[in-house]
Amino acid sequence: MKFCMKVFLPVQCVLFCLLILGHTASAQNTMLSQTQETRRQMFLSLNEAINLVLQNNLEIRIEQYKPEIKKEDIKNAEAAFDSTVKSGGTQIVRESESVQTPTSTTGIESGIEKRFRTGGSYALALKSSRSAFDQIDDVYSTGLELTLNHALLKNQGVDVNTTAIRIAQKNRESSVSELRSKVIDVVSNLKNMYWNLVYALGDLEAKRLSLQDAPNV
Repeated sequence: MKFCMKVFLPVQCVLFCLLILGHTASAQNTMLSQTQETRRQMFLSLNEAINLVLQNNLEIRIEQYKPEIKKEDIKNAEAAFDSTVKSGGTQIVRESESVQTPTSTTGIESGIEKRFRTGGSYALALKSSRSAFDQIDDVYSTGLELTLNHALLKNQGVDVNTTAIRIAQKNRESSVSELRSKVIDVVSNLKNMYWNLVYALGDLEAKRLSLQDAPNV
């Protein structure tokens, strides 16, 4: 028995020393890793964290474009009632043996048109023409033409003619609500994560202090 103790006792001491050294090295590596992690820490207030997440959240950045796109849809729907300007010209050339028949006629027309939200429309045009003859002087004519149209039954009334505008407005309101809801969800989740982290850090610090005071008890 004594012989066995003399053989195994040094081995046990060596193993114990290696265990202590390995634990010390591991503790040093852990402390070094914690120090490096501490150096990489960023301290942010809640408002700073909210600003960062709102600026870098891709879903919110995408949702921000939708109200502007819907706003353009409203403009396109309202453009149906904008005034439009048109102009054009025609030329007719013919062969004729009669003196009273013009050999060519040239016409120029320019005007403005507009739709009313009640279902009507008007067109004002200035027309000018020149008729050329072989044996007599050319004939010029100029006239102003006004045309008014209004629906009696079909497509009559402001509500019917502005349906596309109201739909576009509702779509924009919906996109704004979706953006607001997305922001609220993201900020709410961030606040929960932020205060959970604050609680976890405080709890960790309290336990660390308890461990430091434990040998003194």
